[in-house]
Amino acid sequence: MASTHLSRTPATGQTSRTKGTLSVWLKRAKTDEEDFIFNGFESSSNQIKITFKADGKLQINSIQSGSNHLVYETNRLFRDTSAWYNIVIAIDTTLATAGDRCRLYVNGVEETSFSTETHFSQNDLSFLTEDNRIIYIGSQQGTANYFDGSMSHFHLIDGTQYDAGDGVDTVTLPTDLASAANAGYDPANTFDGGAGADMITVHAEATEDACGLINQIKELGVAAGVAVNPDTSTKQIEAAIPHADMALVMSVHAGFGGQSFIEPVLDKFDEIREMPGGDDLILEIDGGINASTIGLATERGAQLLVAGSAIFKQEDYSVAMESMMAQVKYNQ
Repeated sequence: MASTHLSRTPATGQTSRTKGTLSVWLKRAKTDEEDFIFNGFESSSNQIKITFKADGKLQINSIQSGSNHLVYETNRLFRDTSAWYNIVIAIDTTLATAGDRCRLYVNGVEETSFSTETHFSQNDLSFLTEDNRIIYIGSQQGTANYFDGSMSHFHLIDGTQYDAGDGVDTVTLPTDLASAANAGYDPANTFDGGAGADMITVHAEATEDACGLINQIKELGVAAGVAVNPDTSTKQIEAAIPHADMALVMSVHAGFGGQSFIEPVLDKFDEIREMPGGDDLILEIDGGINASTIGLATERGAQLLVAGSAIFKQEDYSVAMESMMAQVKYNQ
């Protein structure tokens, strides 16, 4: 097993020790031993451990003053080494309902079946983040227990309990699939056209051969798009533009909903339109779209818009949609 892992010691000034959200995409390489995903460590008596157990179950264990204050161990087994799992763990120990204080989502669906289910007490410390205390990603403090597989899109958000419904995304490959793509990743192994997707979008950051992946996707009989993150130059997708059906400009950094719109990315639409084949593409934008930003995006040429929090955090979805549509400015 490789010993590759990350560690960080947060500086002072975190907003909460009772609220936070962890989100990560991961793919297991082996399933016959314990895999450590995350360890927020103050001491052996005060820590949180997130692991795949040797039997394939996913376990979250928060220890406070030497006692188990949270233990979630799934009945579900995670043994598919070809599958990507998006794990979201959302904590708010201030909530009155015990079962709401820690919520676990896998690929957007909340896990509710546990072989062991011990809830946080109200106002327990979570140990996801703590001033000047080290956190480990892909390993356990002081041991040779590491995660064996691939990780992508790791996000640790302090002070807010998000859930999997706070963000809505298109069907995309995880952004950091570069190692898989460069090792001969074949989308036909994952997307066979039978799941109902009409379009599959490849992030430019995921591969050195976006054109090849796009052409393989189109051979499956579905449309293909190419996406760029806010910090990525459109030059990175120029060669893929003539092969694609859609170009997606990310206007937030992917990972969780509710982020602020990054307005300068709108310049990317002009750049794409000037590229060979750019005039024939559908232009999509994803991130921070709401009644205040939808006009900016459509005025600059966005035709397909992804909105999450602006709709799903409202009591009446139809009213939220109508409010947004009233601000659309059609580009001529």
